[in-house]
Amino acid sequence: MKVVKVLQKGQIVIPKEIREKVGIKIGNKVLVQETEGAVLIMPEPKDPLEAMVGLWKEYRPKEPSWKVLRKMRNEDERKDRLELRRKKR
Repeated sequence: MKVVKVLQKGQIVIPKEIREKVGIKIGNKVLVQETEGAVLIMPEPKDPLEAMVGLWKEYRPKEPSWKVLRKMRNEDERKDRLELRRKKR
């Protein structure tokens, strides 16, 4: 990981060793994407369809919906039990 300074117009310099490793050359375009509070910079692919691969990946649920529903149900049941205890007092 490298530390770079953000210039007045929001510009940064991608370190030479990183540009060489990923194949970014003078005049190339890069894709910039915000993802979960981070910024991802990658070379623009030669094939536009390649750029679309995984585009919706960040919107895919991180866990199966049945697990989410089970957690929600358990949380609702827990809240119901707490409410019943309060009413009994």
